Amino acid sequence: MSKITKTLLVTAKEDLLKVIDKMDSLLGNIRNEIITNQQLIESNSVATKQELYIESEKIKKELDDYKVGNNRLKWMSASGTVTNTTTVSDEILTHLAYQGIDLALIVMVNINSKSDSVPVKMADSRVINTIVRAREFGVKVNMLKPHLGINWSDGTERYNLTPSDMDTMMNKWKDIVVSYAGICNSYNIPVLCIGCEQRGMTKPEYKHYWEDIVSECKGLYPDLLLTYACDSVEGVQYNTSCIFGLVDFIGLNLYPQWYKEVYKEGLTYKDIMPSAYSSYAPTGKGFKLIDRIKYLYTTYKKPVYITEIGVMPYADGLVNLKSEFAYDESASRDYRVSAICYESIFNTLAKSPYVIGLSLWHTKHPFCYFDYTDASTGTSDAEEIVKQYVEGGDLVER
Repeated sequence: MSKITKTLLVTAKEDLLKVIDKMDSLLGNIRNEIITNQQLIESNSVATKQELYIESEKIKKELDDYKVGNNRLKWMSASGTVTNTTTVSDEILTHLAYQGIDLALIVMVNINSKSDSVPVKMADSRVINTIVRAREFGVKVNMLKPHLGINWSDGTERYNLTPSDMDTMMNKWKDIVVSYAGICNSYNIPVLCIGCEQRGMTKPEYKHYWEDIVSECKGLYPDLLLTYACDSVEGVQYNTSCIFGLVDFIGLNLYPQWYKEVYKEGLTYKDIMPSAYSSYAPTGKGFKLIDRIKYLYTTYKKPVYITEIGVMPYADGLVNLKSEFAYDESASRDYRVSAICYESIFNTLAKSPYVIGLSLWHTKHPFCYFDYTDASTGTSDAEEIVKQYVEGGDLVER
């Protein structure tokens, strides 16, 4: 056994003992409170019901505190996409299973041009097959998220879509969303995202279309949770979306400028953590992400689901949303870039009491954080960070 392997085993053992200690303490407290509850029941006092309620709330809080201390987010996923010709590969599912993370399944919906008003979905069997295959790998799909794309491409600038007939477009979109609500219901997928970055379709004058979509989904499947993935203009800069008041969670796609310089040896997540508070920007006027999230939460009394957040794994990915290598799938990747961004996310945005879920973008080029062409796991710094967070929430200082 190598010296490195022995060191890793010792560290793993120490971490496991810490988790066991926490669980023993938690279970001991709960055991004592159960005994107290039994005594209250046996006493048959007038105050029993109220006291039991107080005690049950204490137990809930202890369980919540334990979860928050280890992994605050209720939902944590990575995005993978199914189109009419491609799907989430076995290699990707192997990596997600290793990380213990859920899958947010992006389902492409086709249009032929930015003015096309007749969206077309793929055969449901392709979506269902992906869900079933994920389960076979032990990966849960926690969200379905349909994306409009010209010629099935997720590179489409959806904010520029201008349907020639909005009535036809929104009625077709309603049919598609409701059909995916049915798949969510059949396969126990808790969250459906009813749209993504469709800024031109979420203006106040189109609110009645979205009300109809939400009403239909909730009428058929009242337990299904709904969100909508706003782009930065809809959700962060101008707060123009008409959907916030309709859905269960406020969905935000966030792509801050992580740092003022390209990645270099020695840079850590602490160097880029300020971007979560006021992201870097060429103008020097970055978004105050955490403040905006708090504003949305307090205004609409709804938690925020970060439906997309990520970085391209190249040195310039910290500075530019779109790296110079974005269209070069053969370019060498540096997953240390992704790792420090994820560490920053987990130490800032993920700890916000206003954030309920987060989905990493993406499992494939150009935003991937592991080698999706190879099933070998444990070879990416970023993947290890994600695995560590999902397992326990407390990140080891790196």
